[in-house]
Amino acid sequence: MSAREFRQSQFHESEKMAALGTLALGMANSLNNALAGITTTLETVRALHLPAGAEDAHQQLAQAQRAARGAARLVRRLAQASAPAPSRLRPVDPATAVAEAVAVLERELDRRVAILTRWGHGTARILADPEQIADVLVNMGHNAGEAMPDGGVLTFSTALEPHGPAWSPEEGFVRIEVQDTGRGIAPAVLPRVFEPFFTTKRGAGSGLGLAPVYGILQQHGGGVSVESVQGEGTVFHLYLRRTSAPIPAPDEVDLSSTGTGTILVIDDDPLIREPMRRALAHCGYEVCEAPDGPQGLTLLDREAGRIDLVVLDLWMPGPSGLEVLAEIKRRAAWLPVILMSGHGSELGLAAGPERPDAYLGKPFPLPELVRTVRRLIADAALLAAESPEQGWEVA
Repeated sequence: MSAREFRQSQFHESEKMAALGTLALGMANSLNNALAGITTTLETVRALHLPAGAEDAHQQLAQAQRAARGAARLVRRLAQASAPAPSRLRPVDPATAVAEAVAVLERELDRRVAILTRWGHGTARILADPEQIADVLVNMGHNAGEAMPDGGVLTFSTALEPHGPAWSPEEGFVRIEVQDTGRGIAPAVLPRVFEPFFTTKRGAGSGLGLAPVYGILQQHGGGVSVESVQGEGTVFHLYLRRTSAPIPAPDEVDLSSTGTGTILVIDDDPLIREPMRRALAHCGYEVCEAPDGPQGLTLLDREAGRIDLVVLDLWMPGPSGLEVLAEIKRRAAWLPVILMSGHGSELGLAAGPERPDAYLGKPFPLPELVRTVRRLIADAALLAAESPEQGWEVA
């Protein structure tokens, strides 16, 4: 193939992947909207309406929540391949991310593939986005499974890397290894495994390969290397930065009716607005609803001075969430706004002149919504006490 033909081939591949990416993001948005309605309803019923003694019902709803989280993970993998989301780094135990990936792979891989784990990182923590790292490990586990069509052993192990990998000037990494006993990678193919359009699957596969893995680890300030021997297997070395910061405590949010204030929810999907309204109302808030931006802004003008917070969808018919956000901030810069998106990423937020006070990717846990609402309303109340001259500019 000539250089010109190669460039044309890559251009056509880029166009194809861009089109697929647009389709994938649209599907991710619709699926995450549906999952947000499902998970919020399940959490509301389980947390607010079931008596403590109804153990069987609690277990069934918990199982449904786990299934919904699994579906959300699949959607996240689809969207990540099309438009990688920004990494939300926090202290994580590497074993937690590995265990989450192993739980998925035990359900999805061929039963003839045995999965082993070995821990060598001690009490070290990594600075990571736990969902993204778990997704990376699931992706690599599936690739390993394809390399072992007749079964084999897939091993996840951790180790300390005190001086960092050879390519990094920094110190203090944890190395996660993903090793299989499969057919291995040919020497000619090995240097290309992280190319975005390279695949060895004739007539099959997305062509995305391991490129998303490489991109996510770069966002983490880490990296990845690979060794392989044909007929013996492959091992990938993932390097993630260590941190001395403590691991955040699990979400423990009191869902009792102790909140005060009025919240406006602007979302075109009633299957999301309704369970959100019920949950926030149970927590003590008065809730107004609007199905689009223009009606939401009309409500804000009508109730000027009474609305304490806005929960706003990013993707709606008519004016987008970003346009509505800019108008809200023009009228009342002090009013806190939570922006939601079914894309699961802050895609496009930098395009607007204003940014939201918080962002939630659908589907989000109910405690996260309640905790964010309480924090922002409390912060706004402090600001109002310090700046009593704040006002509302009616359109």
